Formats: sequence, C-alpha cells, structure tokens
Amino acid sequence: MAEGSFKERWRHFTKVALPGNAMVVSHHAMGLLPIDVVSALGAWLGRQFAARNKVRDQRVRHNLKVLRPDLADPAHIDATVQRFWSNAGRSMAEFSVLRRLWVSDRVEPTSLDNLEAARATGRPRIGVFLHLGNWELAGPKLLSLGETSAQIAQTLANPYRHRIAMSVRKVFADKLIEPGPMAGRQIIRSLKETGGLSMAGDEYMNGELLAPAFGRPLHLDGNLGRAVRLAKMTGAIIVPYYVLRTKGAHFRLHVMPYLDLDFTGETWLEDGVRAMDETITPIIVANIDQWLMLDNFKVAKP
Repeated sequence: MAEGSFKERWRHFTKVALPGNAMVVSHHAMGLLPIDVVSALGAWLGRQFAARNKVRDQRVRHNLKVLRPDLADPAHIDATVQRFWSNAGRSMAEFSVLRRLWVSDRVEPTSLDNLEAARATGRPRIGVFLHLGNWELAGPKLLSLGETSAQIAQTLANPYRHRIAMSVRKVFADKLIEPGPMAGRQIIRSLKETGGLSMAGDEYMNGELLAPAFGRPLHLDGNLGRAVRLAKMTGAIIVPYYVLRTKGAHFRLHVMPYLDLDFTGETWLEDGVRAMDETITPIIVANIDQWLMLDNFKVAKP
C-alpha cells in the first residue's frame, strides 16, 4: 500500500469515519432520554464545545456587529453568542427526539389566519421556511394542521449527519423530494396535484450564503429564484413560515401573510426574489440568535 494512500485512509478514519460513527451512536443513545434532558444536554454541548471553535465563534461575533449594531455592548454580544450556541446545540441534539417532538404539544401554532387566507385563494402554495429555532418542526406541524405540502430535502455535506436526518425523516418519506433526475417532475406534480410545496428560503451552499443577500447582489439561481419561477409557472402564491424556540424544548410556529408576486414586467424574476429577500431578512435579523447559519460565513459590511 502506498504511503500516501495509507495517510489518506487514516485521515479519513480519524477525521470522518470515527467521529461520524460516534455521532450515530450518540444519536441513538440520546434518543432513549427525555426530551427536556436531550435538549438541555445539547445546549450545554453547544456552549462548551462548539463555541470553542475560534473561527466559527469569531464569525458569529463579526456577523452580530454587522447585522445587529444595536448589540454593540460587549455584554450584549456575549449573551447573544451564548444563546446562539445553546440553540445550535439544542437543535442538533433534538434530532434524537424529533419523532417525539413532532407528535407532542410543544409547538404552538400562531397566525393561522394567514394560513387560512392563503388556502382561501384556492391557488397552489409554495411554503418558504427559515432555519430558525428548530426548523425541523415547522413542516410536520403544518402537515398536522392539514397542509399537504411536499418538502424539498437538501443533501447534507456530512454523510453521517445526512444519514441521521433522513432516517428520522423517513416517517414523512412520501412528502420528501430529494435532489435527482426526477425532482423536477415531483415538484410540479406536488404543486398541481396536492397544491403545496415547501423549501428553504435562507440558503448556504458550497461555502456561499445565497440568501438573505444582506446588501449584496441578489442570487437569482438559488431557492428564492426557484420559488419565483415555480410560482410563475403554476400560478402559486408564496407563504413564508418559521418556528422560534420560546424556552427549552418549546416552540412557536409563525405563518406570515402570503406573497402574490407580480410577473408582468421584464424584471419579474429579480423583483420577485427581492420581494422575498426583503420579507425574510428582517425576521432573521430580529431572531439572529436562533439562526442556524450565523457561524457559516462572514457578511460584508453594507
């Protein structure tokens, strides 16, 4: 065996396979514990270990100073950073008890009048969710309220995290659309036959934040652009929604007023993406300590 090959295999074993399998084992072990214990343990792990990644911690602090100048006081910054790592840790740990969370009464739905107004249009609905609180609770809660949406499920970069996520989500296998050659047909069928589709509005892909724009040029080829194109193709309206953590492993679902985009002008795509970006940005900024992607990038100053 060549030395280089051995080194590569050893690195894969120590950096990927070993921690990945440890993650799978801990996922199943934590699934035996009470929901509140798992969530609290995740918060502790987030503060104690994830926060020790200096690169990511500095990204969080940089982004807070840019996006939330009202938190300029060091004490406010520190407190917000601690809440961010706690929520991130809780959300990851809660994958172990997601199925129990889905059937619990821990997600309080609000703004249901907005959902009813969207349904009353009789038009297809494209739900756009945000990675806030524990985003994995949003879609199932809407399904429990009578929505019929299928959801686009992105492949996670870490194969072990992806395996865990998909094994948990398999109870909704008939509602998931994974990337592949048949995805386009499934998406159109979902909108035309069941009247609903759900996808993420905020998007981090291949090392780049695609949305929100935060003052940068708009990405027309990301999820927001796809949602606008699909809305034009099928006559759909856009229904933004998100879940926020209220305390511990308790949450609140928020459904926003639907967007009926205008496709008459030559710049309909850019105008639609801008309207959606302007809708989701203030929600994320206002709840920045619960936003999953805060440590993935460094936003430029406006």
